Amino acid sequence: MGSVMRLGDLLIQARRVSESDVEHALVRSRATGGRLGESLVAMGAIDERTLSNFINRIPTEPPDIAATGMEESELVDLLLKLIYVERLANVRQYVEAIKLPYHMVSDVVKRAVDRSLLQTLGARSDSLLDMAYSLTEAGRAWAKGALERSGYCGPAPVTLNEFCEQVNLQKPTNEVITMARLRDAVTGLQIEDSMLEQVGPALNSGRAILMYGPPGNGKTTVAQRFASTFHDVIYVPYALGVEGQIIRVFDPAIHQEVSPAGVGGEDDSFMRQNEADLRWVPCRRPFVVVGGELTLEMLDLLYDETGRFYEAPLHMKALGGCFLIDDFGRQLVSPRHLLNRWIVPLESRFDFLKLHTGKSFKIPFEELVIFSTNMDPEDLMDPAFLRRIPYKIEVGGPEEDRYRRILQQECARHEFLVGDPLFNYIIYRLRHEKGMDLAAYQPRFLVDQVVATCRFMEEVPHFEPRYIDYALDNLRVRRPGEPQPGSDTAASAGEPEQQRQAEPREPAQEIAPEPERGPEIELVRHTDAEPARVPAVEIAQHAEPEPAPVPVAEIVQHVVPEPAPVPVAELVQHADPEPAPVPVAEIVQQAEPEPAPIPAAAFVQFAEPEPNHRMPEPQPAELTASDPPFQAAPPPMPAFGPLPGAPRGRGRG
Repeated sequence: MGSVMRLGDLLIQARRVSESDVEHALVRSRATGGRLGESLVAMGAIDERTLSNFINRIPTEPPDIAATGMEESELVDLLLKLIYVERLANVRQYVEAIKLPYHMVSDVVKRAVDRSLLQTLGARSDSLLDMAYSLTEAGRAWAKGALERSGYCGPAPVTLNEFCEQVNLQKPTNEVITMARLRDAVTGLQIEDSMLEQVGPALNSGRAILMYGPPGNGKTTVAQRFASTFHDVIYVPYALGVEGQIIRVFDPAIHQEVSPAGVGGEDDSFMRQNEADLRWVPCRRPFVVVGGELTLEMLDLLYDETGRFYEAPLHMKALGGCFLIDDFGRQLVSPRHLLNRWIVPLESRFDFLKLHTGKSFKIPFEELVIFSTNMDPEDLMDPAFLRRIPYKIEVGGPEEDRYRRILQQECARHEFLVGDPLFNYIIYRLRHEKGMDLAAYQPRFLVDQVVATCRFMEEVPHFEPRYIDYALDNLRVRRPGEPQPGSDTAASAGEPEQQRQAEPREPAQEIAPEPERGPEIELVRHTDAEPARVPAVEIAQHAEPEPAPVPVAEIVQHVVPEPAPVPVAELVQHADPEPAPVPVAEIVQQAEPEPAPIPAAAFVQFAEPEPNHRMPEPQPAELTASDPPFQAAPPPMPAFGPLPGAPRGRGRG
């Protein structure tokens, strides 16, 4: 039967009995003629109920072709593909490759010979297992056509019903985890009992676990140790057949196949030796770890377009074991979408998968799911999903006492010690100069760095302040203002302030002096958009659109559109469309289109006939006492108050 595991090997690998128990039971079986299981029970090595449950979980071989769930023609296709690809020569190799009983393989070979797909070459011994065959030309064409339809070439697949039944038989909750068993699993790790008291019930429940805390404190390592507390042997199929499609399940990179314990001889008769189904591989409970590379596509069936068969998703390969989602929250897919994908499996304990043909099928979801993150869980998950994770365990940084134990443990690996002064120096530099919290990964990092430096210096491994400084700077880069290790600055970190002030400094950059301002009597020409003040005795020429204050004693020529205050004693000539206030003693000769209020002592002789037409500018004329009064009635005079020296009117544009 090839590499089939015997009952004694399986019991030893599952830690149900010891190797010495099996050896003594074999001796007793040979003497009394009984079976191995009966001898183990009679010796008290295992109770009958435990043995019966263990044996019932071992898959049994199918009695006939119909029990495989495959048609005879499908088995012929698979066998011819195996012969063609792997160049198989005899029936013994056929049985080993297709993993079916001899009598079933013999029937398939006979059907292929009847169809002239195989031809007999003869046998090299009297055993029918050594009967040799070869492909005919028709058989080669048949095999090529079968490969085009499906590139799967391996052991015969199991049915979906068999797969689901076997997964339910080997749940993680079938094992009971105790404190002693958990402590044995975390040997060598400095873990407080309070954490073990929280983890134990979570492992026995089989429900999801959330492990959170700052990075570098061993969440991944602790999760692996927790998963190793499960000792049972489970059975994983090479492939699964669903609706005529083949899904490859067994993955050597994930599933650790148990090896024979090497107890007893090849001829020793073990219980149910000839009834084990070789399409199932006895393995340790799988432990699957995914990190930031996880995507939603990795949780669905992966269809190989070239081979025309499926690869099982990761969580399907982890059935019966542990599935760790490390660095949760840093995946390519958002936490929200990933959590939505997991809500139904975590709650109902089954999952749905879909073929590319559109057909969906249901599989059990019996595995321990662990979420590990160094982010705030409430920022990643909503209350609805946090409710579906009943166990939330914080993995924080170590206290000084536990940090010391971890450091001493790492130093012991290289056979040197660390004293209190150097330990305090490390703690001070980490906390106060580096600004770091204590973490469980730091002691091993520091010790490895110091040992590497000692090897380079051809010295015995030991702690030294400057070597510690080198290691701490590799742990975290120096921050601004932090003393450099091994330098004069670091050695004189506490020197007096006067000495530090004596150090040369870079010369300050010279600042160009601002230009001196001229006296206020200077004339400002070509000013900018913003108005500037004009000296009192000067005239601002070429002013910008915005008006500027005008000195009292000067005349503002070329005034901008907006009016500006006009000195009382001056005449405003060439006024713009909007008139300015007119002094009482002067006459506004060039009036605007609309009449404006006229001062009491002045007359407007040249009024414009229409509001929107400007008349030609008349020559100024002086009034005499003989001139006649107004020809037209002037507009009403507005009320105004007296000014010092003379009355003042108000104009309107």
